[in-house]
Amino acid sequence: MYIYLGLICTLAGVWISHKLYMGKRGKVKLACPREGSCDIVLHSTHSELFGVGNETWGLLYFSLVGLVLATLILRISSTMVHLALFFTTGGILYSLYLIYIQAGILKKWCWWCVSVAGINFILWSSVILCSIR
Repeated sequence: MYIYLGLICTLAGVWISHKLYMGKRGKVKLACPREGSCDIVLHSTHSELFGVGNETWGLLYFSLVGLVLATLILRISSTMVHLALFFTTGGILYSLYLIYIQAGILKKWCWWCVSVAGINFILWSSVILCSIR
């Protein structure tokens, strides 16, 4: 059951990351609720890691974790569970770092980015619960 929750989270993460990707490139207008500052956050100096945009990393991350979780549906393997746990722990740590950047350095909020962090937390929690089982 937790694997399915994780898969839903990866699909939502891919969708929002793609939306952020398109918004950053000006192909869609991002409606940032509650007077957020999506454009400021998306175009800040902290919006990239190793020259690659965080939204691209998000697309790769959620796709990779989704593939790992899909293999778990076919056959539970402790190696794949540990791999999913490794990736999602790294993902949640990076999400916390990006939340810190928004709150502590930029003092601006992108609610799409915050929603990705929330989805990532649920994904990480579902992988932990799956690994316990």
